[in-house]
Amino acid sequence: MVAVVVSSASAVLKAGFKQYDLLGVIIIAVATGLGDGSLRDMLLDQYLFWVKNQMFFIVSLASAFVIFLTARAFVISPKFFLIPDTAGLATFGIAGTLLSPMVFTSADLNIIHPAPATTCPSD
Repeated sequence: MVAVVVSSASAVLKAGFKQYDLLGVIIIAVATGLGDGSLRDMLLDQYLFWVKNQMFFIVSLASAFVIFLTARAFVISPKFFLIPDTAGLATFGIAGTLLSPMVFTSADLNIIHPAPATTCPSD
């Protein structure tokens, strides 16, 4: 959930610097907030997380709206964009790392990194 919020926040800030209207900001924020996890789920051959639980979609919409209004009310430096952007990348990376052991079995991992079948006798 945190990854969706911070990714949506980074998209809102980036779109806000380009003077997009509310609809454009929300579309970009939802695509960014849900897109990273969607790619992860497709690569791991899982159901999309926001299709299974629509709360992620609602949180992405709500956070985009709130951050859009906040960004319009206060002057925000363009460098501040780096904080939610980095946090979004980090949280989706952590979520993917935590999800992968649940998806892959030891047989799957042996295909990627095969263990040696025999050991060499030492002389």
